[in-house]
Amino acid sequence: TLTSQKNQFATLRDIQDVQSAMIGNSGKVFDLTNKDAKELTIQLVEVGKYFGYGNEQAVLLQKTFEQLGADKKMSLNLQKNLGLMSEMAGLSPQIVAQDLIDSAEEVATYFSGMPDQAARAAIEVRKMGMSLKQAGSIAQEMLNLEGFMTNMYELQAMSGGGIDFSGAFEKGL
Repeated sequence: TLTSQKNQFATLRDIQDVQSAMIGNSGKVFDLTNKDAKELTIQLVEVGKYFGYGNEQAVLLQKTFEQLGADKKMSLNLQKNLGLMSEMAGLSPQIVAQDLIDSAEEVATYFSGMPDQAARAAIEVRKMGMSLKQAGSIAQEMLNLEGFMTNMYELQAMSGGGIDFSGAFEKGL
């Protein structure tokens, strides 16, 4: 059975929801006869409830950290830390977690193999009032020299030629 002191808040329905989310994301079910899988399921329910984002978001965040290179245990710890650090920064854990999930592709581009830095970046970017997608877009623009030059000349034209960016560009090189 799935009863213990640790899962006093996990109902059978919660465990089924985690199982359903796992099937939907990976196509395979946790083997609940395996002690580690059972504990992870219960802990995902608990972390989702504790930070107010529920079972499905807990599973998706777990998978996001795993895709970045964390194992199951580290992913769960990162999820807990993300929630606590969000609260300490005065941010909603639900919003920060959803941002990380929604931006998984961008995050993988810059933080593959560095899931702990991805969690910290999610909080720092949110503290600046941006989403990870917005920050990724800005980073991409900065790496695109042709786009940067086009924007610079457009800004110069809009200013009536009163601003000359060539010196700033040369110093930046």
